[in-house]
Amino acid sequence: SSRDMAEFTFYQNEFSSIIPTELGQINVDSYINIGHFGLYGPLPTELGDLSALTSGLYVHVNGELSGAVPTELGRLPLTADLNLAGNKFTQNLPTELGSLTAITSKL
Repeated sequence: SSRDMAEFTFYQNEFSSIIPTELGQINVDSYINIGHFGLYGPLPTELGDLSALTSGLYVHVNGELSGAVPTELGRLPLTADLNLAGNKFTQNLPTELGSLTAITSKL
């Protein structure tokens, strides 16, 4: 039996890795906070599969994430925040993020 988590915080650690795609498979119903350590590379498209995530997705890793912001993030049922600040995304924001009309703060 799986248990839902209210929050998942992966913050201020000594890891040096890409963000694992498996993060899109966890059951979190409030928010995910990923930040301030050695994660790099692209933001996984699988984060768009977090169908229970309502309060926020915070991904700020001191400018080490790069590539495009995944269009799949437009599927998130967020009602509060989407914060992707402080990264090196190389393309314009996808128009799919415009479907996140219920959130109070973007990027």
